[in-house]
Amino acid sequence: MTEKLETAGGTLGFVPLTRAADEETLRGLPYVIRIFLENALRKLGDGTEQEHVEALAGWPGTGHREIPFFPARVVLQDFTGVPVVADLAAMRAAVARLGGTRHG
Repeated sequence: MTEKLETAGGTLGFVPLTRAADEETLRGLPYVIRIFLENALRKLGDGTEQEHVEALAGWPGTGHREIPFFPARVVLQDFTGVPVVADLAAMRAAVARLGGTRHG
């Protein structure tokens, strides 16, 4: 499902959003929803299901649905990045203590 893009820095993999919706629909989605959609497409079958992709492509849709998200990177300014990453680690530990599972 991943396509390849050759660059001077090496080969990059990506999943075109047009696998989920047409370009007109995609232009109407907020940028953050497009990020979630790409993430869902990339992890399809390995943490996300087709229904998650359809829910994001049809945003805002009706009702609320949980969408799995598997971030690969966190990019923040120096003065905010460290506290945010520490908070994420603390939340991960709290979920584990409560019996939650780790995905991805």
